[in-house]
Amino acid sequence: MDIIDIICDIFLFEFNGKPVWMLIIYVLVMLFPLVIFLRKFKTVSKRITKLRTIIAIPSLLFFLCNCAIAVLFCIGELDPSFEWYSICEAAPFVFFAITFLMYRISLVREHAMEMDIISENSFDLMDTRARNAEKMGKLLDLSKEEEKEEKKDELELL
Repeated sequence: MDIIDIICDIFLFEFNGKPVWMLIIYVLVMLFPLVIFLRKFKTVSKRITKLRTIIAIPSLLFFLCNCAIAVLFCIGELDPSFEWYSICEAAPFVFFAITFLMYRISLVREHAMEMDIISENSFDLMDTRARNAEKMGKLLDLSKEEEKEEKKDELELL
């Protein structure tokens, strides 16, 4: 048997009346909200984490709904005679589209927040440098005064 034959057999195989290739697409579509939810746990600033949490909650709910629909399909509870069958069949794709739009909108807001955080950090850094320069200036003034006093002492000794 050739590899191509095996792949064709897999894609022609049916599970509860659904082709396997369609189930693979469903699984990939179902995992996207979970990936968006898991993004929340990546370490970033607190403000960005809050934004990611706002996006993660509906993503997790969408993922759980997708799982419930998948379980109902697998155990055979949802069949074509069910009146909302087509809605349940399309739900993972709708949830995927909503999650993707939320992700794109949040990504734009995240980049704006990152730029805001970078500018705040640069202002803080400039303030710190200015304060350090003032301190150094005072220290330089003290050292100049000490040098003048030492020169006066040397002149008096001569």
